[in-house]
Amino acid sequence: MLWHTYSNSLNNDFAQNLFNNCPVLEELFIQGNVESDEELVFDVSVPVLKSFKFLLAGEEYKVLVDAPILVYLCVQNVWMPSYVLKNVTSLIKADVHLGGYCVPLMDAERHADRVVALFRGICSVKYLSLGHSYHGVYAALSFDYYVNMLPRLSTMLMI
Repeated sequence: MLWHTYSNSLNNDFAQNLFNNCPVLEELFIQGNVESDEELVFDVSVPVLKSFKFLLAGEEYKVLVDAPILVYLCVQNVWMPSYVLKNVTSLIKADVHLGGYCVPLMDAERHADRVVALFRGICSVKYLSLGHSYHGVYAALSFDYYVNMLPRLSTMLMI
């Protein structure tokens, strides 16, 4: 099953109900804007999900991914959301493009925690592409620190 969706106003009802009702979802592409007074939680716990693209604009939301056979992950966010990735040991390729808007607005410790959590979640990746805002977003810790978190990494592209 393949699902592509775009929304200008994602909310928790959408985020929770969609994924829980699609147990055979293999490819998921979400694009939209987060406009909510409450913190949104996208719980993508799909046992057969192989490809996940997540392109969102918005300030405060959390993305939980539990996908044991996920092989491709693409995250593109203007802000730095909170990512919790577990059971993604099959991950082969990740495209990470995080905007630099969050750096001056988010305290450095919170920013570093979120970046580290994302990199820990993708630690099994072999091919990694980092987006154009690399220097502003990932500067919370040294470049070597991130690379050492990715022991299987064979190819890295910074664009």
